[in-house]
Amino acid sequence: MNYENTLLQKLHFTIGEEFEKNEFNVKTGNSFYVDALEYESYTYIKGDIKSILGLNINSIQLFYNADVLCAVKYEFNANLQDKLRNKINSYVPPERIDIYKNTIKYHLCNNIHILLEVKENIINLYCFKSLENIHTYLT
Repeated sequence: MNYENTLLQKLHFTIGEEFEKNEFNVKTGNSFYVDALEYESYTYIKGDIKSILGLNINSIQLFYNADVLCAVKYEFNANLQDKLRNKINSYVPPERIDIYKNTIKYHLCNNIHILLEVKENIINLYCFKSLENIHTYLT
């Protein structure tokens, strides 16, 4: 098993899994359309996932299209930025990392991507399948 698969396992959710796996563990959010596709967002409320990579999570949001998980958003406190970046970097080879001003993109196996977005008081970590639709999940 490669490092990238190990990282994806630590994120607790698998892009492409069916909604029924989590339907009793979420609170309904909103739905929205992008290019005629309806996406539904849900807040994960089960409470069994308090941290990933040893760092405390503020919240988890799941995005589905046609009952298939398309993206996951993890929210962290901004003071964890360096620790989170270093932990993810330890799983991903440098040539698969793109660094921008407030964003880092990680290109993983099976066309899965991770985006680390730094905002004023929070860090959003997104895991998703297609870079084409990343604007769909950014808030």
